[in-house]
Amino acid sequence: MDETRSCRLVFDGRVSVDIGAPAAQTGTVFLHSAVGVLPASGREAIYEQLLSSNLFGRDTGAAVLAVDRDLGEVVLLRRLDERHLGYAEFTDALEDFIARVGAWTEKLKSGASAGGGRSQEAFADHSMMRV
Repeated sequence: MDETRSCRLVFDGRVSVDIGAPAAQTGTVFLHSAVGVLPASGREAIYEQLLSSNLFGRDTGAAVLAVDRDLGEVVLLRRLDERHLGYAEFTDALEDFIARVGAWTEKLKSGASAGGGRSQEAFADHSMMRV
């Protein structure tokens, strides 16, 4: 990490993940990545898709989708608690995050509808019981 307590990792030359551990938020690590650019028009549909996908982690798992108004980007963000973060937990969280970044980047690039894209099972999210 650099002097700002952050770094950027690039996977397969296409997925960039920023990792930060802000000094002001001791014990917290953030993973975040831009997954798309907000369109000049028709934002209401994008906002609805993002909010719907955040509901109960439906399409985001332990991460959340947000909008960076300054950059005009859609961002995927995941907060990790260092107290419960060993090597295996970090690796699992990072791998899941990378998969979701890739999926959301493709979904937003293709203009997929809120119901389209990868299924919940494709993410192997074990945070909810499925019957």
